[in-house]
Amino acid sequence: MNEASFRRGLRRLGSLLAPRGFRLLLTSQLLNQIADGLYQIALASVLIFGLEAARTPAQVTKVLAVTLLPFSLVGPFTGPFIDRFSRRSILVGTSVVRTGLILLLLPAVSWPEPVLLALAVAAVSVNRFYHATKNAVMPMVVPPEHYLGANAVSSTAGMVFALGGAVIGGPLTDAVSPRLPILLAAVCTVGSAVAAAGLVLPHGERRGLAGIVRELRDNVRDVRDGLRVLLGSSSATYAVSSTWAMRALHGFVILAALVVGRARFDIGASGFSVVLAAVGVGGFVGALLVPGVARRVGRPGVAPVAFVLAGVATLVGGPLSVWAAILAAVGLAGTAMTATKIASDTIIMRSIPDHYRGRAFAVYDIGYNGAFVVAALVATALRPFLSDLGIILLAGVLYLIVGGALALRRRRLPPDVEVRTYAGARADEEPREVLLDGVPVEVAETERAWSERRGVESLRCFRLRLADGRRIQVSLGEMWRLDRELASDPSADRR
Repeated sequence: MNEASFRRGLRRLGSLLAPRGFRLLLTSQLLNQIADGLYQIALASVLIFGLEAARTPAQVTKVLAVTLLPFSLVGPFTGPFIDRFSRRSILVGTSVVRTGLILLLLPAVSWPEPVLLALAVAAVSVNRFYHATKNAVMPMVVPPEHYLGANAVSSTAGMVFALGGAVIGGPLTDAVSPRLPILLAAVCTVGSAVAAAGLVLPHGERRGLAGIVRELRDNVRDVRDGLRVLLGSSSATYAVSSTWAMRALHGFVILAALVVGRARFDIGASGFSVVLAAVGVGGFVGALLVPGVARRVGRPGVAPVAFVLAGVATLVGGPLSVWAAILAAVGLAGTAMTATKIASDTIIMRSIPDHYRGRAFAVYDIGYNGAFVVAALVATALRPFLSDLGIILLAGVLYLIVGGALALRRRRLPPDVEVRTYAGARADEEPREVLLDGVPVEVAETERAWSERRGVESLRCFRLRLADGRRIQVSLGEMWRLDRELASDPSADRR
């Protein structure tokens, strides 16, 4: 990056951070997420590394289920509550409630395990309301032209701060006590509440809880509709299944790394922090690499490449009795996971009509963490028969098998199409470039342009000759679609 590009980036960031509301919301979010990393690593030190039962993967699986599943299962049902009350009150209130739950963890580290797990479930569930409300508030504090940048900053910074909390919390736990990072997490959630209290937001509908049962029932129907829509699109199904499969195998690898690290290398909370750091660094690398990979192989091609990368890394690094090699395999698995998810998210967004996207992503979100936990349960059941090394080798082989299957499935997918015009996005402008699965191809000639109706939809249609010799027909309604690929000889076309 040259100096001019760097300065432009700084100016864009400065413009993005100019609104006071966004700065307060981002501050509240980042304090919330560093608290996540701090108290979760402290819980892991007690539930995974402080118990004799933790020498088996069953304990690790139990903790993963408790900390991951509630976040996804509660998510689809937060909307009716968020829309009924002041969103600032929800941001502040959930932070205050979570502060109380985190403070209860201070004595609970010495209480029976079920109590500690129950408090963890409560804290995770309350936090789901915070994050859903934060997403709903974002458009209120950021101008429309900055939505993309604001979401990118929020997501990236949130991941870094959550990881930072875990990396800091591990050594503090080992050096002092798990109570120290828990106390720091409580301080951070108080700070999150204070920052959120400074926001100036609409008061909300304030309807109370009247009719909430009906709305929750509607949400169940929406989840069912989301599943139907996902299954109705071959591209979306491909994207969802590739991410869920990658997430499941990621569960295999993380579980094996924790159990092997605990049994062979006697890692404590600090070692767990290092595992999370490897996953985070790998994910960051994946986010940087995926645009370039997608330009070369197309968005659907990212997943097969990522599965092969993770498979080779797992088969080479996993069996070595060297902690650094295991961490490298974990990091590359994180790279593959992030690359697959980013490409899949884009495919789903482009394959599903706008008015169904929320419902589709609700289903996608439930399965994302669900696949991780189910895989950990399967690995736990198989471990007595396969051993730790067997689980690692099985994960590596499955990466390669699934990657091959996705490569074959990709050939039968309809291309994802996006058309760029000379002056921007208006449908009546002449196309200049077509992106097929994210790979750009220049338009050599627009042979024909017309308007037509299909059912209730008004479409703008184009017949194009591409620079690589192909001829296609595309149309624009709610989104661009590839109607058909045409013969190279125009005389063979039939309307």
